[in-house]
Amino acid sequence: MSAIFTFAGFLLVLNTMLWAQDGGFDNPLLVQAVQAQAVRDYAQSQTLFEEYIATLPENERVLYRDLSQVALPDDLEIYRDASKEKRAELTDRFWRRVDPSPLTKANERLIEHYRRVAHARHRYGQGAFPWDDRGEVYVRFGEPDHTSKSGDIQNEMDREIQDARQNYVNRRRIALRIRPGQPIFPVPSLSWWEYWVYADLAGGTEFDFVRRGKGNVYEFPQMPDGLGIALTTDLIEYQSEMVLRQVAARQPSVYDVDFADLPVDFYYFPAGFRGENGATRLEIYYGLPASEMARLPVDDKTDQVLLDRGLAMFDSLWTEVYRVQDQLTFQAPSDQQVLDGAFIPGVVAFEVGAGLHHLSFQIRDVVSGKSQVYQQPLDIADFSQADGLLMSDIALAFWIEPSDTLGPFHKRGLKVIPMASKAFRPDQNAFVYFEVYNLKRDEFGQTKYRVDYSFRAREKGLAPVRALRGLGRLLRLQEKRREVVISYEQSGDSTEDMAYVELDLQDAEPGGQEVRVKVTDLLAEREVEKDIAFKIVP
Repeated sequence: MSAIFTFAGFLLVLNTMLWAQDGGFDNPLLVQAVQAQAVRDYAQSQTLFEEYIATLPENERVLYRDLSQVALPDDLEIYRDASKEKRAELTDRFWRRVDPSPLTKANERLIEHYRRVAHARHRYGQGAFPWDDRGEVYVRFGEPDHTSKSGDIQNEMDREIQDARQNYVNRRRIALRIRPGQPIFPVPSLSWWEYWVYADLAGGTEFDFVRRGKGNVYEFPQMPDGLGIALTTDLIEYQSEMVLRQVAARQPSVYDVDFADLPVDFYYFPAGFRGENGATRLEIYYGLPASEMARLPVDDKTDQVLLDRGLAMFDSLWTEVYRVQDQLTFQAPSDQQVLDGAFIPGVVAFEVGAGLHHLSFQIRDVVSGKSQVYQQPLDIADFSQADGLLMSDIALAFWIEPSDTLGPFHKRGLKVIPMASKAFRPDQNAFVYFEVYNLKRDEFGQTKYRVDYSFRAREKGLAPVRALRGLGRLLRLQEKRREVVISYEQSGDSTEDMAYVELDLQDAEPGGQEVRVKVTDLLAEREVEKDIAFKIVP
């Protein structure tokens, strides 16, 4: 693998050098920075980029840290409302938040932004500062998947590009004609033009550019003259400036993570519970298929699996609220366990405030070098209220048993091992777990509530799963063609409680299932409900 990577890295460096010379890159710091990025020496690349940026005048330096072409509108509003002193801090927070690799000190996303800005300045900034319209598209979305120019017609030979252009046309009210190698939007005759296609952007997107005057400035083409109101209204949906505004409002920039030779597939999902001092206890469940893990021989009988784990959480103001970076060691599963589809379960649990947050979670197999990062916004529920019936998120587990042993899977006197994939085989155990808060006590200090589990098949013709057993006293069992409802009555002496039910998967057919849990406080006459989807797999 290393030999292949070295050769590929050599080709990338060679292409980078040629591109740098062709594009006017004569600054050695800049050439070396892009070269280091190409061979994934990100720490060196970031250092060189920042040394280069420090040599630039102020009006150019600000381009490399500008958020206007990478941040969502809500983020930009926070930034613009901040004082000048606060903006520098917010900028640092933003770039830390979008850093795709919590395991490394370098910020791969920021490095790619540096490269795009440098490319746009040198390739598209000859006649306009900082660049023409091509530069704005490039900084946001990077290298297009296909380009064609009036002086260099390139027909779309790749089916993916053909489909992308067709999807781009089909999303609009009027379907303009698609001519291979020619822009979709009507451009002035005898003009110099080019168009770029991004196959994965909004399902397929094309940007068209027309050269202005005798220089090398390309702009988005304007609407043709002499059109009626109806045709103008329809055609404007193809006008590239309008297309960019619409796309950027939902997806201001694109960055494909590329810091590992091969990805490692792992599952994860978050669940929130009441924490201490008004915080929410967020639990991130993850599972790594044994078949994905490389083995490190320890002796003749023992192999180990080594995993680097990194997780970072940021709040809506881009402040880092939690970070963990560690290395985990496991005894490697047996060959039979691998054949049986075994996986290594795990959980990261920490306290966090309610509200919108951003999660970045990375796992790297130390032995093979395979890595994967998942990023997503999370709206953390608030369980701090002292009044009103509340219910935690639902956790799916493949094993629950009473346990007094503390550890990562310990919850309220139970050992709960999560099923991060949310997918079960018919021969596996399956459990639904949740917690309930703010139950009302009677005059004897007792609580009394009912739990209704509703199991529903998500696909027509598929039978719903059934409950095998649950805590509490069984009240009713109602079975319909596509739904099974089972109710338990429970009681206790605490205003907080937990409940779980074991599922019967013995005769379950492959397909999607959903469970809805409704809790009714029989003393307060209040109810709350939540649901979660899962799958049965062969």
